[in-house]
Amino acid sequence: NDVLSGIQKVSMWFSQNKLTISPKCKATIDELYSYVWDSQALMRGIEKPVKSKDHACDALRYCVNSVVDYVKPFTINTTKLGIGGL
Repeated sequence: NDVLSGIQKVSMWFSQNKLTISPKCKATIDELYSYVWDSQALMRGIEKPVKSKDHACDALRYCVNSVVDYVKPFTINTTKLGIGGL
């Protein structure tokens, strides 16, 4: 599952301090804290997140999966990217 492997990679990067989110990106941080697994799908043995208010999480996953070989830890500041409070 590409989504699951992407979520695992983002999680791994956070735990290894390879990725941080700028404190200025309050909406992204709020979204990350509200990201939850679909309990109905889990009862069927399927791991997938709830598809609600997850645009920043999806964008973060796409960004991390687009980086093939990362050189050093980096911080994503969505306000400087021109996507506002994501």
